[in-house]
Amino acid sequence: MGIADTYLYLGLFFEFLPPRQVMPQAKAAAAKALQLDESLAGAHTSLGMAALYYDWDLPKAREEFSRAIQLDPNYVEAHHQYGWYFIATGHPDEATAELQRALALDPLSLIILTDLGVPPMARHQYDLTIEQERRALEIDPNYWFAHLQTAWPLMFKGDYKEALLEGQAARNLEANCWTDGFLAALYPHLGKRAEAMGMLQQLKKQSAEKHVPHYLLAQVYSSLGDTDQVFQSLEKGYQDRSGLLIQAMKWTPSWIPCAPIRASRICCAAWDSRSDWIGDLDCPSSPILRQGTSSRLRSDSFTAKSRRLSRLCPGHGLPFPYR
Repeated sequence: MGIADTYLYLGLFFEFLPPRQVMPQAKAAAAKALQLDESLAGAHTSLGMAALYYDWDLPKAREEFSRAIQLDPNYVEAHHQYGWYFIATGHPDEATAELQRALALDPLSLIILTDLGVPPMARHQYDLTIEQERRALEIDPNYWFAHLQTAWPLMFKGDYKEALLEGQAARNLEANCWTDGFLAALYPHLGKRAEAMGMLQQLKKQSAEKHVPHYLLAQVYSSLGDTDQVFQSLEKGYQDRSGLLIQAMKWTPSWIPCAPIRASRICCAAWDSRSDWIGDLDCPSSPILRQGTSSRLRSDSFTAKSRRLSRLCPGHGLPFPYR
């Protein structure tokens, strides 16, 4: 299963390589492993990840994760990824339960400890997320990703100075497009628009030489208030079949108020929403809200349009954060 997992982790999560370049190989390797031995929980988990993050086939993803857990109830990654399935489909309580099962099997896993901060962030319970991320940092103060995952909720709640400290700590430990992208997204809220534009240009220059996730660029454009570029970036991510759209758009509120109806084509391909909610848009980090868009988004006509869009795409929802 090493080959499939290598491709998966290159094309998912941090997207070191474009998903379309590596995900077909990951699927082929996992399928080959199951031809040799159908009882491999790891292979079923790998296929579940490919179905969730690349094919956006949510019933298939659930089937594969469930099968993996049935075959090996103690397989940590099956519970871990099943938790992400529930995050993607709008069930934060179930997500927490699966992630806690994974953590019980591997109590020192930094990535699982860090991921346990995502369900409360999806509910906009940012203080709970920060508390969870600091548990990971108690085990390893040099874990850059936990610093980064602490910085985002601080930004979302409007605590920009503390967010800057955490973002800088993350970048000092690991300078990459993700830590640079966070700082670029944060700087406009600190009155440093020129610095943000400079970092954005660096990210775009990097993208000519290596893959930079379009999702990350969308975050930066959102903080800069450039609605058109937000959705151009998301559209490019959609074309790349970026798993980050599944992973993060339901818990990342900073671009949500820009033009959610224009995002419907993207999200209709990617989400299965079993509830008919429209999320809470009170996010101080969004410059679009401060420009007076909030009342329009909360209008009855907007809600009606959003619900009609959901009905046009049976089984799919819109990319709003959880209530």
